[in-house]
Parts: sequence; structure tokens; C-alpha cells
Amino acid sequence: MKNKVTALCVLFLCIGINSFGQNQPKSNRIRLGYLVTSNINFLHTADSSTDFKTDIGWGVGAICALNLKSLRLSLAPTLNFESHTLVDKATNATLQLKDQNTIIPLKLDIRLFKNFSLINGIEYLMVQSKQKEEIKLVRDNFLASVGAGYAFKFKYFTAVPEVSYRIGLNNAIEKSALSSSEVKRRAVSIGVKIM
Repeated sequence: MKNKVTALCVLFLCIGINSFGQNQPKSNRIRLGYLVTSNINFLHTADSSTDFKTDIGWGVGAICALNLKSLRLSLAPTLNFESHTLVDKATNATLQLKDQNTIIPLKLDIRLFKNFSLINGIEYLMVQSKQKEEIKLVRDNFLASVGAGYAFKFKYFTAVPEVSYRIGLNNAIEKSALSSSEVKRRAVSIGVKIM
């Protein structure tokens, strides 16, 4: 399953890069492209004995967007490389959790002005990295996201810088003897879409 999802992401990325080189008419309802993102991660827990340091990750992906006048519906599989640092407050010991994940967001962009859009969506995130530590990340995650973007239109492509806030809807850490409290994924994502 992991290899199939990675292959699908690479396929979408190749399609997006290929479409970047084409001179597509502005009237196209379906737009293809690619994106790069940087994710500022801060997992949150109500457990007072542990904390998570803020970590920065990055990702690459592909976009398939359907334009509907003032709305755009997009699907953008993205491969992310992240890490999360857990800190035990009593001993000040740290544990690094490696996180290579594939995220598949379904987003709706609402154009408020000519080039400014509000973005909201739901995301499925699958952790692909092997979890060797005693505290493990959950494989399947669901997140909600909200953000904004601004489109800069050039002759052969459109660049859309966007910022979004993501919050997990389920526990990000597997229940175990070492971790019984609930941990939520949270992140600020800053990226650029090229379409």
C-alpha cells in the first residue's frame, strides 16, 4: 500500500510538471500543477508531564483542480517529510518521532476578490515511516484545514502562495503504557502552487 501511494504521488507530480510547460488557455476548467510546502508542526497534548517541540517539515505534491467560476475544487496528494520531538518534562529527556507521510487533501477555494481566495477542506494523512520507538504515530489521520491564497498570473502559468492551518480530528499517537493521553496534530503550512 505504501509503495502504491508513493507511486501515485510521483505520477501526479510528473503530470503537474508536464502541464507546467504547456501554454494552457485561461478558460480551462481543469488545471494541473504541482506544489511545494513547508509545515510548522506543533503536536498538542493535555498531558502536563509531556510536551512537543515545534518542528519544521517540508513536502512536494501534485494538483488537479476543477474551476467553477468563483469556486475551485482541488485534490493535491503531497509527500511530506517531518519529525516531532517529544519532551518528558520531569527528566527533560527527548524522543524524536520520524514522520514520512502522504497527505491527500480535498479543498474548496472560494474566490472573494479577483485573485484572493479563502480555502477550507478535509485531509487524509497516512504515516508511511516505520515506527520503531515505543511511542508510535497513528497510521491513519484525518484533519480539517482553513487558509487563504493569492494568485499571481503570468503568461504561461499561475503561482498561488498560500498559508493554511491544519488541526487533527483523531489521536495522533497510538495508545500504549507510555502514552495514554490524547495528542492532536496541528500545523501551519506555507506553500506555493504552480498551475
